[in-house]
Amino acid sequence: MQNERVSGSIAHVFEGLAAQIEAVDISAHGDAIVAARALIDRLEAKVAEAEAQYSKARGFEPDGFGSMAAFERHRCRQTVSESRRTARRAACLAAWPEVAEAWRSGRLTGTQVELMAAKVPDRHVQRFAVTAAETVSILAPLTTWQTQKALARWVKVSDATAEREAAEAGVEPSTLVPERELSAWRSIDDV
Repeated sequence: MQNERVSGSIAHVFEGLAAQIEAVDISAHGDAIVAARALIDRLEAKVAEAEAQYSKARGFEPDGFGSMAAFERHRCRQTVSESRRTARRAACLAAWPEVAEAWRSGRLTGTQVELMAAKVPDRHVQRFAVTAAETVSILAPLTTWQTQKALARWVKVSDATAEREAAEAGVEPSTLVPERELSAWRSIDDV
């Protein structure tokens, strides 16, 4: 009974949103396109925040999926690469609530958040969480290109800091090898 009420209220909210989207007519004008894209980005931020909470709570398991990426792939009809990016972003935003809030409020763009999730390696996710508020204030006014450069610099400094901390702790400093990944899949054009 409780589940049916929750499902009914969720359906009601999204039916209203769907009706409003249907009613919108976007003119083929630069300013209209920019404004529409900004609204899409704000909605994406809200969806991403829900995905972060769902991922952190491992909500995909009771729903019958072994991972967040599998949930995104099957229930949200994403490609393999898109589902992996979405799951990675959800895991990062769960650790970086300041980043999620900055995206929702419009201080960061979705592109900047995607870059953070892609460029900050797993070994530094928690280190990034410690400085997230300050990092957001630095990255917010930057362009996409500048954000990429700043994140690359942040990772380089973090690697050096991690090595120094290991040496100071008396642990054999290891050379940090950047994580690399290779994936293969068919594109939409069957390539």
